[in-house]
Amino acid sequence: MPKSMPHAALLCFTFTAFLMITIAHAADSGQLQYFRQYRRCPKCDLRKAEFNGLDLSGSKVQEANFSGSSFYKTNLRDSDFTGAKFEGVRIHGCWLKGAVGLDLTGATTDETTECPDGSAGPCH
Repeated sequence: MPKSMPHAALLCFTFTAFLMITIAHAADSGQLQYFRQYRRCPKCDLRKAEFNGLDLSGSKVQEANFSGSSFYKTNLRDSDFTGAKFEGVRIHGCWLKGAVGLDLTGATTDETTECPDGSAGPCH
């Protein structure tokens, strides 16, 4: 057996264990798929999900839980986030103009993000 074989097996085991832990604490996959497809998912568990380069404008996600998620270059204009949780969420390079009910307490935005009022980020 080649010397690199035990290292490869250990790496594979470590990666598999990491995936299992990540999946166990991530968004509900059915709800995540539904949200991405229909842009509606009130009260959904969307924790630790990644939303990159998507057009989710006009979404209806009242009281959804986005805690620990990340948004990158995603269009969220005119969406309804009333009562949604954004604790520990990272929002970078996104468009939020016209979004309502968006409480960004505990979230981080950057200067490339368009805030709900149309101003440049970081948003407050």
